[in-house]
Amino acid sequence: TIKKVTLGEVSQFTVVKQRIDEIDAEALKYSYSIIEGDLLLGIIESISSKFTVVPTDGGCIVKNTTVYTPIGDAVIPEDNVKEATERSGMVFKAIEAYLLANPGAS
Repeated sequence: TIKKVTLGEVSQFTVVKQRIDEIDAEALKYSYSIIEGDLLLGIIESISSKFTVVPTDGGCIVKNTTVYTPIGDAVIPEDNVKEATERSGMVFKAIEAYLLANPGAS
């Protein structure tokens, strides 16, 4: 499945296309790749992210691995990777806060 995602006003980017690579509800795994859009900065072929939820006593841990594939010999600035990691963390904190405040949400 490929989805076109239009980003909001708070983002410096406008649109991305993401491909769903895996959804495994039983194993609690989800992975997708960003394959088009201004987020790729013209130097990145794709950004692939994999999420795995690991149940723990009374909660869970979400493990995330992200792989940046450059175009040719392009060098992806470390600042871009750091900023993306920080933004991803903020999104997860917001999701966590929402789910804790709304236990019936799914």
